[in-house]
Formats: sequence, structure tokens, C-alpha cells
Amino acid sequence: MPTTIAPTATDESNKPTSPALTPTISSPHLNLGGVIRSEWTKLRSVRSTWWTLLATFAIMVGLGALLCAAFVSRFDGLDPGDIARFDPTAHSLRGLFLAQLTIGVLGVLAITNEYATGMIRNTFAAVPQRRAVLAAKALVFGVVALVVGLTGSFATLFAMVLVLPILAKPCRPHGTAMSRSSCPAVPAKPS
Repeated sequence: MPTTIAPTATDESNKPTSPALTPTISSPHLNLGGVIRSEWTKLRSVRSTWWTLLATFAIMVGLGALLCAAFVSRFDGLDPGDIARFDPTAHSLRGLFLAQLTIGVLGVLAITNEYATGMIRNTFAAVPQRRAVLAAKALVFGVVALVVGLTGSFATLFAMVLVLPILAKPCRPHGTAMSRSSCPAVPAKPS
């Protein structure tokens, strides 16, 4: 945003050796959209943002697939009651709990990164309204966290369907695709 430097009026008796300069904003249309664009540029230009988002995605998908694979590996030794109570969606989304920590790290980085480098002074010089800066930071971070959370959740559910083959195939008790003992939805015939 361009700024113009204009000398201030001083009386003659108290005239400084160099004229005092005060910045004035030349654009009267300082709006939230411009502040949001600048916060988005700042967030995406930091390398640690991308590493944190990658870690969040990898933890969500990787841990969810790992927990589903662990369930599949011990599937034959489970009781029928455990199999009936198994919730595949909740089981695969367990990585979300650890991914919340990395999203929290991203939030800390989004807010405090400027303070560490001293660039917050430039931000507040360009946008004197601190509430607008805070609202823009919160909005940009919230949208990024929402997008990463949704894509990670859908990728985790897709990985669950790939890892849990019993959910991908329909139970056919009279067909040859699956045996009656491996289909939890169909009770065994009484003898």
C-alpha cells in the first residue's frame, strides 16, 4: 500500500533541525479484503507452514490407515461381539486427535511468526487497526485448517476402505465371495 510522507506543521519558536515526518495513508479504502490477502500471502510464503500442513495430512491418513491395518491383522482372533461393535469410521479417524496438535502448531506459527522476525511493526504501520489484522489472521488460519481437515478426513476414509477389505466387499452368505464366519452382519446358522 503506497504511503505519502508529509511534513507536520510546527511553530517557529520550537522549530526542529529537521522537519518531522508523519506517514499518512494515501488510500482511504483500507478494507478487510486487502488485509486478508496480505495475511494469506504471509502464511503461504513461510516454508514451515507447508511442512506443518504436510505433517498434519500425513498423521491423519497414515495413523488412520495404520490403525485399520492393525485391526485387520487381528480380525480372525476377535470375538463376534467385538466385530459387531466395530465402528470403522471412528477407528480410522483416530489420527485426527494427533493431527489436532499439528494444526495447533500451525496456528501458533501463523500468529507469532511476525513477532519473531519483527515484521509485525510493518504490519501495524500498514494496517493500524489491530482488530482487522487479528480477524484476518484468524480467518485465513481457519479456512486453511478447515480445508486441510476436510481433505485429510476424506483421504483417511478412502484409505480405510482400501485397508479394510471386508467393508469393500458385500457380505454374501450364500455366495462364494466370503464365508459366513467372516461376515459380521450375518449370524451363523444354529445347529
